[in-house]
Amino acid sequence: MLRVTALSLLLVTTLSAAAPSPAPVEQPEPPNPVIQSPVGFIKGYTWGWNSVRGDYLGKPAEDSMKALAETGVNWTTIAYAAHLPVWNEPRLVYGEADPKMPSDDEIRRAIQLARKHRLKVCLKPVVNEGPDAPKGQWRGTIDFKTPDGKTDAAAWEIWWTAYDAYILHHARIAQETGCELFCIGCEMKSTERFTEHWRGLIRKVRDIYTGPLVYNAVLDKLWDIQWWDAVDILGISAYSWHPEQPDSSVEAQVAYWTKWRTGLRALAAKTGKPIFFIEIGCRSARGAAAMSGDFTHWEWPYDGEEQARFYEAAFRVFWNEPWFCGYSWWDWKVKLYKKDEADQNKEFVIYGKPAEQVLRTWYAKERK
Repeated sequence: MLRVTALSLLLVTTLSAAAPSPAPVEQPEPPNPVIQSPVGFIKGYTWGWNSVRGDYLGKPAEDSMKALAETGVNWTTIAYAAHLPVWNEPRLVYGEADPKMPSDDEIRRAIQLARKHRLKVCLKPVVNEGPDAPKGQWRGTIDFKTPDGKTDAAAWEIWWTAYDAYILHHARIAQETGCELFCIGCEMKSTERFTEHWRGLIRKVRDIYTGPLVYNAVLDKLWDIQWWDAVDILGISAYSWHPEQPDSSVEAQVAYWTKWRTGLRALAAKTGKPIFFIEIGCRSARGAAAMSGDFTHWEWPYDGEEQARFYEAAFRVFWNEPWFCGYSWWDWKVKLYKKDEADQNKEFVIYGKPAEQVLRTWYAKERK
């Protein structure tokens, strides 16, 4: 989940992200490629984020998945995180070693809940910084340096061993449970330059998991990744950043996303891969549409209509693109508030808010 500024309320949320994406540059529309998706079109929503041990169990989780399915989604991305116990030390804790993280059995239970409601599953293990991370640091800025400021090759090797083990462990769960899509990494900007390490990890994952693979990149680094050919789907965290133009009308937001569409169309044509908004969203707060990855301005007043306009614009611009394979909106809570309290909630979730009806309307449609 993209972060515009440093996390000020770490105990409230552990969402992390990239620096704001630059404004897209006007350029001629490239030819519109028709690219087949290996998974069809994804009418999705992310579920399970910011959860701790035990949250995937019990009736609240079951009720939450049921309410999500009733919106018309056909997919859910189940997202959870391992943690760096010490910032910029090459060590990860997850599973039984991390009592804050849902256990393997709980992850399997979440997949079962999705199956109960006939939802396909993208399994998405993520890495999060720990509470000691300096201000402004997150998974996308992980780096290992020697005392004289040079790349610490030995530390990076330790990191890749740990990260590979984490991803391969959850690839096994994805294979065992029949998940239809597996995400090999999320917003790992500082690691993306290690092309051969990523290629090696992808080969190892394919030895375990037989389904298609996606990587979740951020908008401002898409063209820098040199190993897109090794995955099946290009995943993107699609969050807006145009605070200088706060107009939240549908028309203004359509214009903004249309500029981005030009570049994404060209990237799809170059790689021959479909593009999936594995993250996209906007809080229900006034001003959020102009920088939709922001989650620090809790002083902004509730505005469900602005959130709804963000949804409408993103659906209009990308829905019928022949290289685009869907959305996984951010993010549906495992423990939902009461529906009559929706106008008191300024988070990304749309349960009981105007954007829910927008999503229901679009997800009931067929693409042209």
